[in-house]
Amino acid sequence: MTSVIKGITMKRDCALIDYDEGNTLLIDRKLAATLTPGRSFDLTALLKDNEEFAEKYAMKTALDYLSSAMHTAFQVRKKLSDKAIQRKCVEKTIEKLENRGFINDLTFSEFFVETAVTMGQGASLIKRKLKEKGVAQETIDKALLAYTPEDRINNAADFIIRKNSSLKKYPPKERRDKLIKAAVSRGYAMSEAINAIDRVLEEDTGDYTQYFTDKIHKRIAVLRNRGNSDKALRSAVLREFTAKGAPKALIEALLSEEAE
Repeated sequence: MTSVIKGITMKRDCALIDYDEGNTLLIDRKLAATLTPGRSFDLTALLKDNEEFAEKYAMKTALDYLSSAMHTAFQVRKKLSDKAIQRKCVEKTIEKLENRGFINDLTFSEFFVETAVTMGQGASLIKRKLKEKGVAQETIDKALLAYTPEDRINNAADFIIRKNSSLKKYPPKERRDKLIKAAVSRGYAMSEAINAIDRVLEEDTGDYTQYFTDKIHKRIAVLRNRGNSDKALRSAVLREFTAKGAPKALIEALLSEEAE
């Protein structure tokens, strides 16, 4: 296969060649010295001649990467591919590292799940993060077996209690929506979180008169500025704030006050 060299960049321990349209390849500096920008070359022959160097470079890069933390096969593959190492050598390196136990997606996933559980994350969030790291669904499912239904419910309850304390200014109906949204984004299923949400809201004894008063006054002002008729304004305010849990008597009183 004939290609054309577009450019050559010499590095300390390798060289990068740009060829054809937008392709880059990491090669031995000695091989790079035989190439000339603007001239054609045999890509198949170059890949074969560069194979031993590329395998050694890939292995060193991968081991350096793995020395700092565990990584999945997908992550290591991306790391090597980003270095422009030829694909065949990348795959051979991944295979060798898996055979030697340096890469094990199940072990990685089990450790990841254990850590995520202690951090209070729900199962769906853990699944999403592992998928982003390229872990197969079957492997994810095996790792999540350690996250029991009881643990998921308990973690969800702990999360809801903590989150509820930061949302105390909101009345129960509004807070319920925010708690549900927060629980789902944290990775919990509704079935795991709903009892805890109901429990913290049932225990609520707050007075939200001032909260609703301020909100209703602002809403009335906005609707008046838009030119709504008294009838349309009244209907809109009643509908919106009744749904949010404001006492109807309070809404009526504020509407009457505004009308005077």
